[in-house]
Amino acid sequence: MRGNVLNKSRCGRPHKLSDRDARAIVRKVKKNPKISAPKLADQIATASGKKVHPETVRRIIRSGGYNGRVSSRKPFISSVKQQKRRDSASPHVDKERAQVVSVSDDSKVETQTGKSENTGCQRVSNRISSVSGDKSFYGCASNHKRAN
Repeated sequence: MRGNVLNKSRCGRPHKLSDRDARAIVRKVKKNPKISAPKLADQIATASGKKVHPETVRRIIRSGGYNGRVSSRKPFISSVKQQKRRDSASPHVDKERAQVVSVSDDSKVETQTGKSENTGCQRVSNRISSVSGDKSFYGCASNHKRAN
């Protein structure tokens, strides 16, 4: 029978959160990637009155393209260690270059080839050197022009 306005039976449970709520969760994760799923579930419960399980929040986050990752720990480099690194590197580097380069923290960066001179470096995660000319490397990076 065509033109029926009654709700027909269908398989599966209806979604607890609307698409708008899901987009709001993804926006919150984009704004603060370190927020936990239980905290997000509590925020949803206080804001909209809908009680959701943290696993539901995790499922929405995954569908939004985000995955759970543990950020790598960077070593703390005290001022004493910085000075020792400079002292050990100074015989191997010319004096003009030593003034430009700062202490290395083993961050992976990508040089911005083909862009403005002061663009400098940008953090890159899980980047492999490509054929197009982008260079990924570990070590010191500087935004200053080299003295000729």
